[in-house]
Amino acid sequence: MRPAAPSILWIASHLRYPSGHAEEARAFLCALEQEGHEPSAIEMARMGTERSVPLSEEELARLVRQMERRPDDPVVAVHAYTPKADRDYGVPAAVAVARAMFETDRLPDGWTVPLASKEQVWVPSMHNYEVFAAGGVPESKLRILGQTLDFETYDPDTAEPIDLGAPDDHLVFLSNFDFSERKGWRRLLMGWARAFDAHDPVCLVLKTLSVAKWDEDYIHQRIRHFLDVELGAGSGNRLAPIEILPCRVGPHELPPFYAAADAYVSVSRGEAWGRTYMEAMAMELPTVGSRYGGNLDFMSDDDCWLIDGELVPVASHAEVLNDLYMGHRWFEADVDELARVLREIASDPTAAREKARGTRARLMSEFGPEPITRRILELAESAVLSVEEPSAA
Repeated sequence: MRPAAPSILWIASHLRYPSGHAEEARAFLCALEQEGHEPSAIEMARMGTERSVPLSEEELARLVRQMERRPDDPVVAVHAYTPKADRDYGVPAAVAVARAMFETDRLPDGWTVPLASKEQVWVPSMHNYEVFAAGGVPESKLRILGQTLDFETYDPDTAEPIDLGAPDDHLVFLSNFDFSERKGWRRLLMGWARAFDAHDPVCLVLKTLSVAKWDEDYIHQRIRHFLDVELGAGSGNRLAPIEILPCRVGPHELPPFYAAADAYVSVSRGEAWGRTYMEAMAMELPTVGSRYGGNLDFMSDDDCWLIDGELVPVASHAEVLNDLYMGHRWFEADVDELARVLREIASDPTAAREKARGTRARLMSEFGPEPITRRILELAESAVLSVEEPSAA
């Protein structure tokens, strides 16, 4: 008789934090439930409502149910938090695996040993597989598990567009990012300035905030200073309109932002996966991204626009959330190529939409709840087997 499928216990620093890590965890738990499983969850730290992401009643009820649920044996505990030698949330009698990711060309100092202590290390992309292996994590422990979305929420047929503040009859490019130098926002604005001027009927909407470090006034001031001083917008160099929306919304409130846009653009300096690219593609937006990082596992020239560039050292003065990036290299997009692609999309938005048609169906076939749940259980079962039968590892 086939043994019972392992119970999945997802352990995260925060599950209600407005970050990609927390969104990823909730999406995995949601996919498992949609496929008839009963995952459990542990939130290692509680946080005040002022720092929590707004969840719908359904999302919150599901998360509470998962946090109150007790897993059945055999249990695979997925440790989805920053790996540190002194930070290991022990779960008796559970098979321990790590869910880990990083965005640059190497691992931060001190990660290798705690990761190697786990039975398996689940990374989101081939980019991370190569970086973690080069950083000393045994390849025998590395497994790739791509991300997923709640595709029922990210549905272009049901999402109602909202007002993004763009002028009437302007083509809207959207960028959605946590404010940090890693997101390449300066390169994006440089490309925008080279592509268009005030006479072009286009608008760039920057939906941005900082979940952990900078307040809304600081973000607005930093972007305006770059536009006015470094790009000359304050000296008569009139740019095509740019709207800055420093707002925090829940996952169920995000699809209307994408529904209101005509295209999505981000030239991130590095992504372990690239959730916002995936969100835009699920909404079948023409999507422009960097030709570097985990997003290459689901983005290609066939139905997206990928911008070339080069790896450069992380500057010592870079505005980043912490010092994990120091001494690393990350991606720098080619601004001229970005400007060319932006003009190409703006010159024929109908052709751009046609090129992007089908991205939603492709993503669902590869990363929807059914294939992702199947992959999670496949990995979990192999982790249990490797403990019960070490010779099979």
